[in-house]
Amino acid sequence: MKKIILYTIAISSFLVSCSVDDWLTVQPEDTLSKDEMFESKQGFYDALYGIYTKTRNNYNHNGFLMSDFIEHLTSQWEFETGTPIEDIANHEYGLLDGQLSSIFRSQYESIANINVMLEYLETQDFLSNTDYSLLKAECLGLRAWLHFDLLRLWGPTPARVNATKKYLPYVTVLGYERTLPVTYNEFVTVMLKDIDAAETIFQDVPTYTRYRLGKWGVLGLQARINLWLGNKEKALNYVESILEFIESDEEETFKLGNLDNIGIKDYRFVKEHLFGINVNFESVLFRNSLYKTTEHLNELYEYSGSDIRLELWEDRNVNGLNEPAKNPLKYTGTEEGSVSVVRLSEIYLIGMECADLERANQLYQKFSQARGIAFVEITSSNQLSEILQKEYRKEFIGEGVLFQFYKRTDVTRMPGTTKICNDDCYVLPLPRKEINVNG
Repeated sequence: MKKIILYTIAISSFLVSCSVDDWLTVQPEDTLSKDEMFESKQGFYDALYGIYTKTRNNYNHNGFLMSDFIEHLTSQWEFETGTPIEDIANHEYGLLDGQLSSIFRSQYESIANINVMLEYLETQDFLSNTDYSLLKAECLGLRAWLHFDLLRLWGPTPARVNATKKYLPYVTVLGYERTLPVTYNEFVTVMLKDIDAAETIFQDVPTYTRYRLGKWGVLGLQARINLWLGNKEKALNYVESILEFIESDEEETFKLGNLDNIGIKDYRFVKEHLFGINVNFESVLFRNSLYKTTEHLNELYEYSGSDIRLELWEDRNVNGLNEPAKNPLKYTGTEEGSVSVVRLSEIYLIGMECADLERANQLYQKFSQARGIAFVEITSSNQLSEILQKEYRKEFIGEGVLFQFYKRTDVTRMPGTTKICNDDCYVLPLPRKEINVNG
């Protein structure tokens, strides 16, 4: 296996000041001369591989933004009292600075690597138009995605945006330049510029690979981002574009998972992955400390004997636990595979939320059929909201999606908890290492 670690750019320091001169410094420290790295087509693709390798810090099957930290924020897993996990579940962020710093730093390091590559893409003269376009689209899409995930954690709840407050930097430059935090609208404007540019390029040079960001992953991210921003009509347009392709695609590139997938041990429903990250499930085992009790699973799935998602779990013994428990099967295996970042089932749920009731029922009927649950006609917006919350809880365990849903919809009490949630829950504090109070 290639030691691509040699090709990544290390970032030596970050500084987010909370004074009037707030800024983020991104300082590169080369482990290999950038000029050498980007002197060939292979060098560019090696660097891209290095970017994906770096993102796995937060997005592998045990990653902070996949199954670990962000899922504990929504109490998706069981935990013991008096442990650090309880602090996460209770949103006691003052006790979690180390984890917050790790997530924050890793995101911006990946962004810095992307910015290096984008800089060299504009100065090279040997790549074909196709390679140049694909690499640029992928980098711009990745930069938008990584910034969006920073926004959904450290940014404001969409219902309570302070138009004048400067929240986070949107980093598009590399070096010693000062990158100022910007307002929510300024951040969003640049993010949309990146993801729109990626979409435009991919329309002309379409590509798809399950382990990288391509055209359909970008469209899926567009649906997710625009729903977050309240642009429901635009989000629905992206949903319909994806579904229109699926309905006409004879090769069935994408397809909702059903009972047949479980029969062939496809527990991750791989054909649902519009965008995924490649991981090795044999070399990095899923943490068996991430589990649910059988009782809580049965409650979650409403004691349905037909819901196929109940078949996506295996029994495990937990020391000190006097009741049956289960681990998810989707992160087991002895080979490499895709961990989902954007999945087709989310596209159906986004469509249900954005469409009129007639279209919402059509989408829900298809979703219900695939999951083996009884279809109940949706007749009101309140009923739709209840169904969506239930399905997000059932569907995305270990995928880092539920916190985003709760924050976007401003849920005041997360199911399974007693705490009233507000910005103290939903807006993470900047890591202390990133803060410098100037006198």
